[in-house]
Amino acid sequence: MTILLLSAGLFMTFSKGALISVAIGILVYLLKKNRFSKLLGVLMSYIVVFLLVIILANYQKFSSLPAHLNGFISNLITVIKSPLGLGLGRSGNFASLYNANANAANTSAGESFIGAMLGQIGLVGTLLFFRFHCSRYFGTRKKISAE
Repeated sequence: MTILLLSAGLFMTFSKGALISVAIGILVYLLKKNRFSKLLGVLMSYIVVFLLVIILANYQKFSSLPAHLNGFISNLITVIKSPLGLGLGRSGNFASLYNANANAANTSAGESFIGAMLGQIGLVGTLLFFRFHCSRYFGTRKKISAE
Protein backbone atom coordinates (compact mmCIF):
# COMPACT_ATOMS: atom_id res chain seq x y z
CA MET A 1 0.00 0.00 0.00
CA THR A 2 2.85 2.37 0.84
CA ILE A 3 4.52 1.79 -2.51
CA LEU A 4 1.22 2.43 -4.28
CA LEU A 5 0.71 5.75 -2.47
CA LEU A 6 4.28 6.88 -3.05
CA SER A 7 4.08 5.95 -6.74
CA ALA A 8 0.78 7.79 -7.11
CA GLY A 9 2.28 10.87 -5.44
CA LEU A 10 5.32 10.77 -7.70
CA PHE A 11 3.14 10.29 -10.76
CA MET A 12 0.89 13.24 -9.86
CA THR A 13 3.84 15.64 -9.77
CA PHE A 14 4.12 15.31 -13.57
CA SER A 15 7.88 15.72 -13.20
CA LYS A 16 10.08 13.94 -15.73
CA GLY A 17 12.29 12.54 -12.98
CA ALA A 18 9.32 11.35 -10.94
CA LEU A 19 7.73 9.68 -13.95
CA ILE A 20 10.98 7.89 -14.78
CA SER A 21 11.25 6.82 -11.12
CA VAL A 22 7.74 5.37 -11.20
CA ALA A 23 8.51 3.55 -14.47
CA ILE A 24 11.71 2.08 -13.03
CA GLY A 25 9.84 1.05 -9.87
CA ILE A 26 7.19 -0.71 -11.93
CA LEU A 27 9.94 -2.43 -13.93
CA VAL A 28 11.63 -3.73 -10.80
CA TYR A 29 8.30 -4.94 -9.43
CA LEU A 30 7.40 -6.71 -12.69
CA LEU A 31 10.82 -8.30 -13.06
CA LYS A 32 10.50 -9.85 -9.58
CA LYS A 33 7.15 -11.48 -10.38
CA ASN A 34 6.26 -14.59 -12.40
CA ARG A 35 7.31 -15.46 -15.97
CA PHE A 36 4.58 -13.38 -17.71
CA SER A 37 5.41 -10.37 -15.57
CA LYS A 38 9.10 -10.80 -16.39
CA LEU A 39 8.29 -10.77 -20.10
CA LEU A 40 6.16 -7.67 -19.61
CA GLY A 41 8.96 -6.11 -17.55
CA VAL A 42 11.55 -6.76 -20.24
CA LEU A 43 9.23 -5.26 -22.86
CA MET A 44 8.62 -2.22 -20.68
CA SER A 45 12.35 -1.81 -20.04
CA TYR A 46 12.93 -1.66 -23.80
CA ILE A 47 10.28 1.05 -24.03
CA VAL A 48 11.84 3.05 -21.16
CA VAL A 49 15.32 2.79 -22.67
CA PHE A 50 13.94 3.81 -26.07
CA LEU A 51 12.26 6.88 -24.56
CA LEU A 52 15.41 7.82 -22.65
CA VAL A 53 17.47 7.56 -25.85
CA ILE A 54 14.98 9.81 -27.66
CA ILE A 55 15.06 12.36 -24.83
CA LEU A 56 18.85 12.39 -24.60
CA ALA A 57 19.30 12.54 -28.37
CA ASN A 58 17.01 15.57 -28.59
CA TYR A 59 17.86 17.18 -25.27
CA GLN A 60 18.21 20.66 -26.81
CA LYS A 61 14.50 20.63 -27.70
CA PHE A 62 13.35 19.97 -24.14
CA SER A 63 12.96 23.11 -22.05
CA SER A 64 14.97 22.49 -18.88
CA LEU A 65 17.12 19.50 -19.79
CA PRO A 66 20.00 21.55 -21.27
CA ALA A 67 20.06 23.76 -18.17
CA HIS A 68 20.24 20.69 -15.92
CA LEU A 69 22.98 19.02 -17.95
CA ASN A 70 25.03 22.20 -18.35
CA GLY A 71 24.65 22.99 -14.66
CA PHE A 72 25.78 19.54 -13.65
CA ILE A 73 28.78 19.63 -16.00
CA SER A 74 29.83 23.15 -14.95
CA ASN A 75 29.67 22.13 -11.29
CA LEU A 76 31.74 19.01 -12.02
CA ILE A 77 34.39 21.33 -13.46
CA THR A 78 34.08 23.45 -10.31
CA VAL A 79 34.71 20.37 -8.16
CA ILE A 80 37.86 19.62 -10.13
CA LYS A 81 39.11 23.17 -9.48
CA SER A 82 38.09 23.26 -5.81
CA PRO A 83 37.25 19.83 -4.31
CA LEU A 84 35.90 21.36 -1.09
CA GLY A 85 33.37 23.47 -3.02
CA LEU A 86 32.80 27.18 -3.40
CA GLY A 87 30.70 27.62 -0.28
CA LEU A 88 26.98 27.85 0.39
CA GLY A 89 25.11 30.17 -1.95
CA ARG A 90 27.92 30.33 -4.50
CA SER A 91 26.63 27.63 -6.81
CA GLY A 92 23.30 26.58 -8.26
CA ASN A 93 20.38 28.32 -9.88
CA PHE A 94 20.00 31.07 -7.24
CA ALA A 95 23.72 31.84 -6.84
CA SER A 96 23.70 34.93 -9.03
CA LEU A 97 20.28 36.05 -7.80
CA TYR A 98 20.95 36.16 -4.06
CA ASN A 99 24.73 36.60 -3.95
CA ALA A 100 25.61 40.31 -4.08
CA ASN A 101 29.24 39.61 -5.06
CA ALA A 102 28.33 37.13 -7.80
CA ASN A 103 30.25 37.11 -11.04
CA ALA A 104 31.38 34.42 -13.45
CA ALA A 105 34.70 34.00 -11.65
CA ASN A 106 33.35 33.17 -8.20
CA THR A 107 30.02 31.42 -8.85
CA SER A 108 28.87 28.37 -10.72
CA ALA A 109 25.39 28.25 -12.27
CA GLY A 110 23.12 25.35 -12.92
CA GLU A 111 19.72 23.75 -12.47
CA SER A 112 20.96 20.42 -11.17
CA PHE A 113 20.44 19.67 -7.46
CA ILE A 114 23.39 17.30 -7.23
CA GLY A 115 25.48 19.66 -9.34
CA ALA A 116 24.62 22.60 -7.09
CA MET A 117 25.41 20.52 -4.02
CA LEU A 118 28.76 19.48 -5.51
CA GLY A 119 29.55 23.10 -6.32
CA GLN A 120 28.61 24.37 -2.85
CA ILE A 121 29.91 21.74 -0.43
CA GLY A 122 32.33 19.93 -2.71
CA LEU A 123 32.97 16.27 -3.23
CA VAL A 124 33.81 15.56 0.42
CA GLY A 125 30.64 17.24 1.69
CA THR A 126 28.48 15.50 -0.89
CA LEU A 127 29.90 12.09 0.03
CA LEU A 128 29.28 12.82 3.72
CA PHE A 129 25.73 13.93 2.88
CA PHE A 130 24.96 10.69 1.04
CA ARG A 131 26.75 8.63 3.72
CA PHE A 132 24.53 10.16 6.39
CA HIS A 133 21.31 9.52 4.48
CA CYS A 134 22.32 5.96 3.56
CA SER A 135 23.11 5.19 7.20
CA ARG A 136 19.73 6.58 8.28
CA TYR A 137 17.94 4.56 5.59
CA PHE A 138 19.66 1.26 6.33
CA GLY A 139 19.45 1.83 10.09
CA THR A 140 15.70 2.33 9.81
CA ARG A 141 15.36 -0.78 7.63
CA LYS A 142 17.22 -2.87 10.23
CA LYS A 143 15.06 -1.47 13.01
CA ILE A 144 11.83 -2.21 11.12
CA SER A 145 12.90 -5.74 10.18
CA ALA A 146 13.94 -6.47 13.78
CA GLU A 147 10.46 -5.61 15.08
